[in-house]
Amino acid sequence: MFTGEDFECSRCLKKFEFNIYYKYHMKHSKCSNHGNIDVTTIKMKSTVSSGGGKKFACTVCEYKSKDSGNLKSHMRTNTNEKTFACAVCEYKCSQSTSLKHHMRTHTNENPFACTECEYKSSRSFSMKAHMRTHTNEKPFACPVCEYKCSVSSNLKKHMRTHTKEKSVA
Repeated sequence: MFTGEDFECSRCLKKFEFNIYYKYHMKHSKCSNHGNIDVTTIKMKSTVSSGGGKKFACTVCEYKSKDSGNLKSHMRTNTNEKTFACAVCEYKCSQSTSLKHHMRTHTNENPFACTECEYKSSRSFSMKAHMRTHTNEKPFACPVCEYKCSVSSNLKKHMRTHTKEKSVA
């Protein structure tokens, strides 16, 4: 049973017993209510900045940027606006870089090659994750227990073992 101290997502109305679970939900949730945000409610918010800090902030999430163009690009992810379309298939996305990476699936281009083995990848982040198999580096740590892993998606899956998400009916 939730008390007055519980944390509630204003977007999907899920409630959490602990602030850490609420913060995790706000950062990583892909629930449909978060993706169906009315475009008219999203505005660029210029924040006071000193010393060259990030002065443009998204009003939907915690994203901040020094450049208004980066914020406009980011806001398409909150509105689910997909302005970039593949000429080969039905794929659409909100970022031009995502389309560039997608096009490699049609060309089989793998510009990133491992120096330790035969592995090749179309994306630099995949190569970085692969390199951790050689170094045994585990930079992703659970804030609740001692669990560590080499891939962020594994930590996201692990976090579900701790969360006690409850939907409001």
